[in-house]
Amino acid sequence: MQQTFYIGSLCNRFNRGYQPDLKNFPNGKTRKMQITKDYRRDIDGLRAIAVLSIFLFHLDFSFASGGFIGVDVFYVISGFVIFRHLRDEKNYNASSVLAFYARRIRRLFPALLVAIAACLLIGYAILSPREYASTVKSALAAIFSVSNIYFADTLSYFADGARTLPLLHTWSLGVEEQFYLTTPWVLVLLTYLGGGRRLFATILIISLLSFGYNIVASYYLFDGRHAFYMPMSRFWEIGVGALIAFIEKTHRMPKRLSQLFSLVGAVGLSLSFFLIDARMIFPGVVALAPVMATAAIILAAPGERSPLMLILGSAPARFLGRISYSLYLHHWIIIVFAGLLLGRDFSHLEKVLILTGATFSAYISWKFIETPFRNASVIPARSFKISAVLTTLVILSLSILILHTDGAAFRLDPEARIVHDRRETQDDRIACITVEPFSKISRASTCAISPTNMPVDYILWGDSHAGMYSKQLSVRLSESGFSGFSIVMSDCPPLLDVHFSKRKNQAECRELSEAVRNLARDGGVKTIIFSSRWAMLASDLRSPSEGILPKKIYRNSDDAEVPFSEAFEATLRQFNAFGVRTLIIGPTPEFHFNVPNAFIRASYLKTDMPLLLRSDFESRQAKILEVLGRAQEQKTATVIFPHEILCNEQHCRPVMNNVPLYIDDNHLGYEGSSRLAPFIAAQYKNMVRNY
Repeated sequence: MQQTFYIGSLCNRFNRGYQPDLKNFPNGKTRKMQITKDYRRDIDGLRAIAVLSIFLFHLDFSFASGGFIGVDVFYVISGFVIFRHLRDEKNYNASSVLAFYARRIRRLFPALLVAIAACLLIGYAILSPREYASTVKSALAAIFSVSNIYFADTLSYFADGARTLPLLHTWSLGVEEQFYLTTPWVLVLLTYLGGGRRLFATILIISLLSFGYNIVASYYLFDGRHAFYMPMSRFWEIGVGALIAFIEKTHRMPKRLSQLFSLVGAVGLSLSFFLIDARMIFPGVVALAPVMATAAIILAAPGERSPLMLILGSAPARFLGRISYSLYLHHWIIIVFAGLLLGRDFSHLEKVLILTGATFSAYISWKFIETPFRNASVIPARSFKISAVLTTLVILSLSILILHTDGAAFRLDPEARIVHDRRETQDDRIACITVEPFSKISRASTCAISPTNMPVDYILWGDSHAGMYSKQLSVRLSESGFSGFSIVMSDCPPLLDVHFSKRKNQAECRELSEAVRNLARDGGVKTIIFSSRWAMLASDLRSPSEGILPKKIYRNSDDAEVPFSEAFEATLRQFNAFGVRTLIIGPTPEFHFNVPNAFIRASYLKTDMPLLLRSDFESRQAKILEVLGRAQEQKTATVIFPHEILCNEQHCRPVMNNVPLYIDDNHLGYEGSSRLAPFIAAQYKNMVRNY
C-alpha cells in the first residue's frame, strides 16, 4: 500500500503504532515512503474519536454527555499499541526498560512542559492567587506523573469547580505513566524467571485484580474520586488493550466475525458517547461499555472497504489522530482560561472558535515540538537532555517563587487584596467554650460562648453547614437570654438511626447522634436547630462545585437503603415524641465556583461576577424543598429558608455590597452568616413565644 506520509506524522513505535523509523529522514523533511504492514489507520481514527469526544464533552455540548469516555478509549489503544511491540521481544532487561522510559519521555514531556509553561504564563494574568498556587501545585504533580493522585485529594473530575484547574486533564497521563513505570519491570522479572510465555497470563491477572478493585472502590468504598483517578482502578483498561495485542498475534478473525465485531464496537462506542453521563457511578461497571467496544473494533481490524474504516481511515480522522496528544493537552487549557475570562457559558460560535483554535495550536505543537523532539536524528540525546533539564528547572524555580509569594498576590489591586487577605471567616475572635461530654466525641466540635449547664434552651446540630452559623447565631441568642451550644461534625448530617455511604467517620457520627438523642430524651434540651448541606443527601444533580453525588442513607437496624424523606421524618417524630421543638435551617445556595476567588479575579480583571440562577438552585434542591415544605405544612418542624434572603426571583447573589458572602462555593463566611443569623434568631424567638 502506497501513501503520502509526512515526517511530522510519524510516531514512536511505543506510542503511536507500528510506523516507519525516522532515522533515514533527518531534519523533518517531507518524503514519500512505504508504510509498514503493521501501521493501522483505524488506530489513528480511534484516537480522533477519543479526543473529539473529550473535547465536545468539555465544551458542554448536551449530546456529548458521555464524551469523557474518550480517556478510556485512549487507555485501550495505548495498551494495544505498546504491547503489540513488547509481545515480540525475546528478552527484557534493565537496559531495555530504561530505553523504553527514554522513548516515553521524548514522546510526552516536550509538549507537556510547553503546555505547563503556557499555563503559568497565562495564569499570572488571569488567576486569583489561590487558583494560581493550585495551578502551580498541579503543574509540579504533572511533571512528576502524579497529577491523578493530586486531584484525587482535590476535586471531582465532574465538578464545575474543575473549570478553574487548567491542568486537571493531566490526571490521565499520570495513570498511564504509573502503569508503564511498573509493568516493564514485571516483564524483566518474568524473563529472569524464564517465564516469558507467562506474560499474557500475568497481564490478565493484573487486569482482573484492577477491575475488581474498580468495583470495590466504585460501589463499596463510595469514594468517586478515588475510583476515578487512582491507577489501581484503571490499570485494567490498559490491560485490555495489552491482551488484545497478544490475541491478535495468534488468532486471525474471519471476515464475517470481523464485520460483526466492528458493528458491535461502533454501536457500543456510540451508545457510550450519547447515553453515559456524569450522574452515573464511573468507572465501575459502566466503563466496560466503552472499553470493550474499543477492544472489539481493534480486534476486528476493519477491512479497507468496510464502512467503519471509511470513517476511521479518512484523512481528517487520521490527521486528528496524529495531533491527538497535543490536542488533548491544549483543549482543556484553552477552555478553562476562556471560561474564566468570559465568566459565563460559551455561545455556540465561541465553542466553534475554541475548537478551531485548539486544533490549530495542537497542529503547531505537533509539528514543531512533538515531532522534532521525538526524532533522535533531529534532536540528539544530549541536546534533548539539556533542553529538558533546563526547562524543568525554570518551571520548578518559577513554581517555588509563585508559592513563596502566596500565588503572586502582589499583582492584586487594593480592593482585591483586601478580600484576599481577609477571605477566611472573620468571627474567629469569638472564643468558644467546649461542652462536656460532647467534646469527648472524636471529630465533633462543640462551641458555647458562655458557660453552659444542662438543661439548655437549644443546641445547633449538623455538619459544616451548621458550623458556619454557629458563632453568629450563638451571639444573637445569648443577647436575648437563651443558653445553648453548637455541636458540629463534618460529613455527619443530623439524622437518627442511620448511617451513610461515606465511611470516614461512620462510628463517630453514630456516637454523636446517639448522644444528641439521649440529651433530648432525658430533657437536657428544649429546642434542636438542624442545619446541613441537605442536597448531599437527596438530589438528582451532582454538587455544583465539587461534582459529588449525594450520599446513600442506610438504616442502622438492617442496613437497608432508605430515602432521605423517610430518615428525616423519622428523626423529627422521635424528637417530637420527646417534647423537643425542632427548627430546620434549609439549604443555602451553592455556587459552581469559589466565590472569593471569582470576586478577586473579577476585581483584578474588571469583569462582572457570575451569578447563580434561582431556577438552578431549585433544581438542585428540589427533593429537599419538597420534604422541608411538607414538614412545615404538617407543623412537625419550623423551617427557615435562607435562599429567601440570599436570592431574588431570578438569581442568588454570591456578593452583597461588594463583599463576598461565602468563603468557598457553599459555606457562608462572616458577611453571609451575619446577614442570616438575625433572621434565624428572630424565627427561633417567635417559635418559642408561640409554642
